[in-house]
Amino acid sequence: MNKVQLNLGRRASRSLKAFTLAEVLITLAIIGVVAALTIPSVVTNYQNQERIAALKKTYSALANTTNLAISEHGAIETWEVATRLEGAVNFVDKYMIPYLKIQKKCGIDRAGICALKNYSYLNESTPGHGSERATNFVLADGTVVVSSTYYAEPHKRVYLWVDVNGSKGPNVLGKDIFDFSYFIAGYGIQNGKLLPPGINRTMNQIIAESSSGCNKNASGEFCGALIIRNGWKIPNKDEYVKMAGGNEEYRALYPW
Repeated sequence: MNKVQLNLGRRASRSLKAFTLAEVLITLAIIGVVAALTIPSVVTNYQNQERIAALKKTYSALANTTNLAISEHGAIETWEVATRLEGAVNFVDKYMIPYLKIQKKCGIDRAGICALKNYSYLNESTPGHGSERATNFVLADGTVVVSSTYYAEPHKRVYLWVDVNGSKGPNVLGKDIFDFSYFIAGYGIQNGKLLPPGINRTMNQIIAESSSGCNKNASGEFCGALIIRNGWKIPNKDEYVKMAGGNEEYRALYPW
């Protein structure tokens, strides 16, 4: 073996040395810190995408009931709508449930899969949405729909709360629960449409409105409008701040 080969052998031997225990522990610690910082964000993003996919599917199914019911019951403006509980039950039984795949018709049952459990607004207050006048049903995929009606001539309107993952958390308006209305009569070009509150406002208004806006200080009622207007996607924080007119105060009020 010549001197050159001997030197190469020594270098190869040195290059095959294992990591020390300290080096391994430092590497594992770094990996752990990175995982702790990134995994919650990855999980949250996945859950958000899952909920929005479910929302889009449910919205499509509910909106489609209008066309099916019109073909059987005639112009939507002629549909029977009464404000009391009996009116809500009758509306759901006649104009919605026959055209949907449902798991259970709950009526006024608030137990088990029929319940909106421990739900709250984004600002953590507890809503009172007229549950004494509401009727529930559960879609085949587990989505809970709560319906109540409003009638004051010439206006006929049906309110819907949609919980896209049933009894699973977080049970918060704007996160997994969304607010919609069927406009039946008295609302001009909106008649026959299923729309979330705030849909016709600017993005800045949808986010910043003090009581119903899509921010942590408000109820979150307008979050459905924001998501639909944003192409059925939850914006990231930078996009959200930009929608809020570039106001950096809203970075801390990002609701997701």
